[in-house]
Amino acid sequence: PISVGERWLFGVGIRYRKDDDFPVCLTRVYINPDFNDLARRLRSRDDAIYKLIEKHHKVTVARVEQQMAAVSLSRDDALNLKAKVHGPALRTLRLYYDSDDRLLEVSDSVHPGERFTYFMTIRKSG
Repeated sequence: PISVGERWLFGVGIRYRKDDDFPVCLTRVYINPDFNDLARRLRSRDDAIYKLIEKHHKVTVARVEQQMAAVSLSRDDALNLKAKVHGPALRTLRLYYDSDDRLLEVSDSVHPGERFTYFMTIRKSG
């Protein structure tokens, strides 16, 4: 659990598709203070943050909890995403845990509705 007053590393990023001027999402990331030394590596990384944590701290993500919700874009998010204020969006919240149930990272992403589709295939086994 996170303690009140605990200071987590915070970052914000805007993701674009190649050759497109319109952002596909805005992500706010919170990183466990045990990994504050990674702050200088965040801008130059070319992989997911959880992989950076795994690599430099010899931990493994054992579980990811994901929540998705339909939301309307706040004024600030809409401006950053070049989208309509209060327009439809999909919010994806992911919580990354290690095998000891320690919360390693939280990512909170907002995708403008017209620029994102969630696709999943489920196969029946047996």
